[in-house]
Amino acid sequence: MNDVVVGVVGGYGRIGTETAGALAGTPGCRLLIGGRNEDRGRALADSLGNCASARAVDVREPGSLAAFCEGCDLVVNCAGPSRLMGDKVALAALDSGTHYVDVGGYDSMYSLLESRAEEIAEKKLHAIVSSGMFPGLTEVFPQYVAATYFDEVDTLAFYYAGRGDFSYSGAYDLICGLEEGAGNPLTYYDHGLIKKENGPPQKVTLPAPVGEAMAHLSMNNKARAMAEASKIGTARFYSAFLGESLGRFLFQFSQSAGVRSEEERVAAAKALVDASHQDVHSLAPCHMMHLAMGGRWAGKKREVTSTLCFDDAHRMSGVVAAGAVRAILGGTARRNGGFLLSQSVDAVRFMAVCKEAGIEPRTTVMA
Repeated sequence: MNDVVVGVVGGYGRIGTETAGALAGTPGCRLLIGGRNEDRGRALADSLGNCASARAVDVREPGSLAAFCEGCDLVVNCAGPSRLMGDKVALAALDSGTHYVDVGGYDSMYSLLESRAEEIAEKKLHAIVSSGMFPGLTEVFPQYVAATYFDEVDTLAFYYAGRGDFSYSGAYDLICGLEEGAGNPLTYYDHGLIKKENGPPQKVTLPAPVGEAMAHLSMNNKARAMAEASKIGTARFYSAFLGESLGRFLFQFSQSAGVRSEEERVAAAKALVDASHQDVHSLAPCHMMHLAMGGRWAGKKREVTSTLCFDDAHRMSGVVAAGAVRAILGGTARRNGGFLLSQSVDAVRFMAVCKEAGIEPRTTVMA
């Protein structure tokens, strides 16, 4: 695919800016920065050089969105909050016959794509959702380790630990997820089944610079799909939000029951942003994915630990989204129905994208 136009909706937001920056200079690729404020889009485009231009687009206006998508060969959706954007951009892209990448993508969007799988196949389109740092890289990374170091995987313990400054969109999406009980708390994957494991959060010791953290067990559909595709026997996924202020806020939020109004969600999202800023004011941002995997290689038992560590989650999401775009442009993405990033790309090939960005796993193999 040569001389293509890649439109970035929400292009001058934090993740959109990182995505556009990661794509700038891609051979045969011209960027179109989209957002409601064309002046802000043009300022970003000018900073990227001759490969980029800008166009006003309002996701809330169907005509504006349709016109933007029709002017692109591929659209990357970085607009947020994802919970408020819904499937507007995805539908406009599919209706215009445009390839689609989304850094977000909740189960409802995956269901939408499945319901239109026949149309997507007929139009010979690619549609990849959940192609950010989390979800996205959180599923591709274990796939990479499984494919690189194992013939069969029996067990996986995966940990995500993070401390960073939330954007308002990210905070709002997290609030909605917590309110809806996103994922399945205290559950894990076991040979095709989701099982309950009651108990308090675990105190774990992760590699430096994280160290001790309280890890919460939780399973979501993206992680389950990855475990099934990689034929992992038993998989446990843990998350830990580092930082005293954020931890205090999340605990208090979890204790307040009841249905919240939109005004209360907005206030909670703003409070979450403030809490995250307090934490990174005194401690450096840090994000870590760490896993321990056990299985067999060449008929012998093997255990592997591997760690990814980086300081900017927004940059990492932009790198991952750009990697999904490059997989489509380069013809290496699964066509006609991949949908989740972990289902759409070759994990070993994709991890090279992270290595090019300076994010390389630290891996130890124990025979």
